[in-house]
Amino acid sequence: MKKYLLCLMIFLAGCGIRVRNYTEDEFLQRYDLTLKNYDKTLEGYVNNKKVAQMEKQFKYLQVQLKSTQLSPRFKEIYGQDIENYLNIMEDLKD
Repeated sequence: MKKYLLCLMIFLAGCGIRVRNYTEDEFLQRYDLTLKNYDKTLEGYVNNKKVAQMEKQFKYLQVQLKSTQLSPRFKEIYGQDIENYLNIMEDLKD
């Protein structure tokens, strides 16, 4: 019984970890949505919880840049932008 539960938990964890690779259009839609959230976050009072949420969104986009469906130039341009936003998030934590 314990082995069955262990196997089930490992399977469910593996399903949750899997990341779907975006195409360039899907990436740009997600990037635009993240930037809108970023602007809304900075309009009002910024607390650590909001900063952490934004940082997670930008890190997710950074992971998506490793997709084989994206061109190298695309990865380079958006990788630099995302890195800049992550640096801003680090500054806001302080």
